Amino acid sequence: MNIMKIKGLIEALELAQVRASVRTMTPEEVYSKLKDLQTRLDEILYKKDQVGLKVCVTVYTKVAASYQGAPQSTFVQLERGKSNWKLLNVYRDNGIPTDLRVHNLADYKIQVTDKLHNSMQRIITD
Repeated sequence: MNIMKIKGLIEALELAQVRASVRTMTPEEVYSKLKDLQTRLDEILYKKDQVGLKVCVTVYTKVAASYQGAPQSTFVQLERGKSNWKLLNVYRDNGIPTDLRVHNLADYKIQVTDKLHNSMQRIITD
């Protein structure tokens, strides 16, 4: 089994969440969400084309409209390197209703199209 490790993640999470008690993240949650994302990315992009992709992993935050204030969540910013993910930043900010946000996927349209085109070449139609 391939075990993912991100240098400095544990320390950065502890530092960012030192006073937080809700909507926090553990390293295992980050790795789990990142593993799911990696599986989906592998379907649409070759590994070599994933280099430089930036993502933000967070806690799904959705509260009732009557909630007073803006709930804070932990955000972990990562960038895809040649062989692993690199930690860019860990911080607390207003929560968003999602688990992951890919920042620059639009920059990879050509690579996605190329992989889809190559996959379609193997399909025989009558």
